[in-house]
Amino acid sequence: MFWELLVFSTFTVFAQVETEVMATPAPTPTPVEKEVEKEVEEFEKSMLEPIISADYKQGEFLIYDCSGHYFACVNDVSFENCRQSREKDIEDKRSVLSCAPLKKFKNQKECFKEQYEQIHQPKNKIFCVNFKNKKKEINQ
Repeated sequence: MFWELLVFSTFTVFAQVETEVMATPAPTPTPVEKEVEKEVEEFEKSMLEPIISADYKQGEFLIYDCSGHYFACVNDVSFENCRQSREKDIEDKRSVLSCAPLKKFKNQKECFKEQYEQIHQPKNKIFCVNFKNKKKEINQ
């Protein structure tokens, strides 16, 4: 009888503690905690994003890779790398630029739609030409 009473008492105490813990509202996170949580979520998202190639991860930014001759929907880091690569090409006075950062969309699905449209439209890829450099060549 003693053991049964001990087990019953222990179970009752644990049940009360669990009820109290579940009834206690979670503390409101501080602005710093919110920022850390946001950064962790962004990091986890970047780690889970599909890798398109060695250079790009999938996302909602449309670019045109002038070297590979294709459109791609990439993440913000890949878009920024494309922009920086283009700036360096312009700085180095290259006639043909390596990449063209085109547009940010509200989500990947919208980017994919535009990518599909661009792929199926016969267009001259003029955004790969460094016109600043071309003007200098013509004037010389």
